[in-house]
Amino acid sequence: MRLERLVFANFPPTTLPEDIWERARNCTDELVLISADPPEYRSVVEDADWLILRLGTAADAEFLAGATKVRYVGVLGTDYARIGVAAARQHGIVATNIADYSTTSVAEFALGTTLDLFRNLAPEQHRAATGDLTETTFIGRERSALRVGVVGAGNLGRHVARIMARGVGASGPR
Repeated sequence: MRLERLVFANFPPTTLPEDIWERARNCTDELVLISADPPEYRSVVEDADWLILRLGTAADAEFLAGATKVRYVGVLGTDYARIGVAAARQHGIVATNIADYSTTSVAEFALGTTLDLFRNLAPEQHRAATGDLTETTFIGRERSALRVGVVGAGNLGRHVARIMARGVGASGPR
């Protein structure tokens, strides 16, 4: 399927690798990169077939009502809370996210927050930043003492489990 106009909103050219831009150029007559801030954004999108949003860029119900040619709205991220999904359906627009877009980043974030919790990092960092260098009363837990359970065995859940097991030596359910 060839698109007449494919719009990427809030994507500086260096955001994605060149091979992705090349693939995008090969499937459309016109590839448009635009900031979602200026007033002309709405008029540019009105003539688009597909709209790809950078994470954090909105396409709410009011916006989608004016996007009469748009048949697809996608967000490069695992969330699509800023897309009016019900309104998109109502207007015959397919709205999706990219489920595996940032699997590694999210799994690393899960690892970081787990280490923060088990090592009390935020409060200890705050103590040090405010000049309190006295000995802490917090007793941390060794990584080998961790038993990690991951709810959900999708790509993200499995990746979190692998990082926990390989990265910190935690064990899973027995």
